[in-house]
Amino acid sequence: MRYGAGLIDAGGFILPNVNKLLEYRLSFPDVVYRNEPVPIIVNATFENVASIDGIVSDPDGSEFLLDFTGTTTYLRSCVFAETAKLGKYDLSIKIVDMQGNVTEFGRDFYVVVNPENGVINDMTLPEQVTFNDTLPISVVFENVGDSDYEVMLEVQILDDEALVGSVESDRRVVGAGSTTAFDLSWVANRHPGTMLLRAVASFEGGVSVQEGAFAIHDNDPPILSDATFDESLIVNEPALIVVEVTDLSAVSGNITVKNPSGDVFVMPLVTLSRTGDRSVLAGTYTGTNDSGDYTFNITVCDSAGFCTSSDSHVFSVTGYVGSHLIVISEQEGSKPERYRETLSDDGCYVSLWDKSVSGLPTLLYMERFDMVIWSTGNYGGDNVDKESSDLMMNYTGNGGRLVLEGPDIAFGHGCDDFMKNVAHSIFQDDIALSDSEIPMTVTHNHPLFAGILHNISFNASSSPYPDSLAPSDGGVELAEWRTGGSAIVAYNGNGTKTLFIPFMLDALDSAECLFIRNAVDWMLTDENNADLVIGDISYNYLIEGNNPINIKVENTGLSDTTGVRIDILVDGVSEETVSVDVSSNDCTNLAPTLALESGIHELKVELNSDCSVVEQNYLNNIETVNVRVATLAPDLIPVAVSSDIGDAIVDISALVENVGGNDVNDLVVEFRIDDNLLGRETVNLGCGQTRNVSMEWQKEEGLFDLLIMLNPVREIVESNYSNNNISQTLYVCSKSGILIIDDCDTEDYSTDEPCSADEFETVLLKNGYCTVVWNETEKGIPTIENLNRFDIVIWSAGDYWNTVLNESDAAILEQYNGGIVFEGSDLTSDHPDDPFL
Repeated sequence: MRYGAGLIDAGGFILPNVNKLLEYRLSFPDVVYRNEPVPIIVNATFENVASIDGIVSDPDGSEFLLDFTGTTTYLRSCVFAETAKLGKYDLSIKIVDMQGNVTEFGRDFYVVVNPENGVINDMTLPEQVTFNDTLPISVVFENVGDSDYEVMLEVQILDDEALVGSVESDRRVVGAGSTTAFDLSWVANRHPGTMLLRAVASFEGGVSVQEGAFAIHDNDPPILSDATFDESLIVNEPALIVVEVTDLSAVSGNITVKNPSGDVFVMPLVTLSRTGDRSVLAGTYTGTNDSGDYTFNITVCDSAGFCTSSDSHVFSVTGYVGSHLIVISEQEGSKPERYRETLSDDGCYVSLWDKSVSGLPTLLYMERFDMVIWSTGNYGGDNVDKESSDLMMNYTGNGGRLVLEGPDIAFGHGCDDFMKNVAHSIFQDDIALSDSEIPMTVTHNHPLFAGILHNISFNASSSPYPDSLAPSDGGVELAEWRTGGSAIVAYNGNGTKTLFIPFMLDALDSAECLFIRNAVDWMLTDENNADLVIGDISYNYLIEGNNPINIKVENTGLSDTTGVRIDILVDGVSEETVSVDVSSNDCTNLAPTLALESGIHELKVELNSDCSVVEQNYLNNIETVNVRVATLAPDLIPVAVSSDIGDAIVDISALVENVGGNDVNDLVVEFRIDDNLLGRETVNLGCGQTRNVSMEWQKEEGLFDLLIMLNPVREIVESNYSNNNISQTLYVCSKSGILIIDDCDTEDYSTDEPCSADEFETVLLKNGYCTVVWNETEKGIPTIENLNRFDIVIWSAGDYWNTVLNESDAAILEQYNGGIVFEGSDLTSDHPDDPFL
């Protein structure tokens, strides 16, 4: 039996085992040590035992008769002492009562060796051994018992609690009171380091354990393979240096770099992988901000302190006059090389940074580049961790230009500060695309889509789990998914540009390369260009037919513009396109005439829709307003009705409006209460004009149906008669003021319609009480000033529960001196033993 695999201290079993039968209970120990007596007790429920006979059979089959004696009239006992043999003993008991009934028991118990009868009293092994040499082990076991037994020794080798090797001896008989030496050996073929040796001596019913430590040493220094690095770099390009090391133990090291000025920098190597005795280490040097030759050498040491240094290596850094961007890839599958391949002929140099190899770059290093592309590829795990998101927030907060590419970024961040401040959008949905290709529609003209169709094919097999977004914090949607939600969101403000693409660009297939070039061109646009914005859209009262629209176009940029295209659309349909010139820091006013039909319309003005003028910002080129166009004929509507209840008079006011295109004279406004004519007023109302018409009513108490009718007999020709009336319930109360608190700001409720406040209000209004309902979810907790305005407070909790009548509620009510009615199915459940209630 292996130590740690089920062997337990037999002494723990020596507890009475009580067998409960209806009339008799038999008690005896399950396990005893060798030569220990076994007490056996029979406890009878009644004084009805005539005789008890018992037999014990030992492991060899020998039988022994038991002699029971009476301790009391209920208890019979005996002692079995023949426990010299180890193993299982069978116990048979036969009980006969006074009526001749027989009850039989068949049980067993075990005899084991006392663990204290054997011990490892010595273990010898060297403190250290050389790798692949033999480790000699000597263990001395002593039998301190009074009988001979067999012993087997196992030696276990453990590395960080993991079993890495073992050796077993043959079984040997160790005589009583004597010692035996076990000499074993083990080939130290594990990697160097400190190991634990555990010697386990197992014998019949017992075990003895002793532990010791030793070290495996490797006397050979690490072997370095040739370092891998780029011999030619441009200024600010990261110098990635990779070296393969062969050594039996784990290794560590550093790179010492001397720059062209003679300054020396030491940076640590990180371990990328270890397979067997081969380790791959890497270091990334970012101090390449000067042209010239850089020399470096590598030093690697193993766990025994043996070190190896490489020869001196050289890489050269040259200047570059074009744009320089860096692609930071989070995962191996990000395929950053596609950016380098796409942009190689565009006068733009692309440096690559692998986060899984080089870790995170510093903020100062990122800011050396003209722009940053941060790509996660199609990896669906923990994209953009907190350190990465904080870095990007600092970068964009300082005016950086960032393209963020990858699915599940939004899914992982939801609507946190990173999404709001960097992506300028929030997560809307995780899209699982079933179609191999779906269209993505451009919704905002932008240089990103130059040369690309507005319905862009999306190959779902290349990026199967994109996110859909909702723009936020100044973000502007550039394209949308067919399934809904934004597919691309851009931001341009305060010197910062960001472009968030919540999928891998490989899904754009043939359009990918052109999209990448367009995106980089936009990101690197000179801030000295023009910036066209719509300063204002104004108009007079609009009546169906021809209407002039005043449009102010401003150029807030630093360059003059000519031939700026201006598109004017109504309900998505182009109505007019004009071309204007706008100088820097100047404006141009337009007044195109549009033929408009009556109704509500979306008026959209877009500047530079063809992107022919290079701008600092294309995201502010669109302005959309909703306009109402009146019919030629008048259209008379009552907008609102109100009442002012005095001591004897109720002043009823109606706000009426002519939303049509012609003036009216002698408009009749009719007031009715409970379908009885209260009176009429006559007013003149110009097109687009609003007037207030009032009438007094002698106050009566109760509920009344108030109806206001315009042009009741249709003496005036209108474009629409269906909107001429407005009705309202007029309530004049006569009794006490009652405040109904709707305590609905709880954590849960027990029915589909938990609110009772409406029912209270309906009954009280019908009975003439001056009633106000206070919704705690909408208005919060009322103040004591609110409560003191009323004679009675009804605290209505309905079927809400969990935090009904919370501490703040109770504190307000304790200050109130009026009458209180509590209502709610869970008030007492939420407040058991509460002295307040």
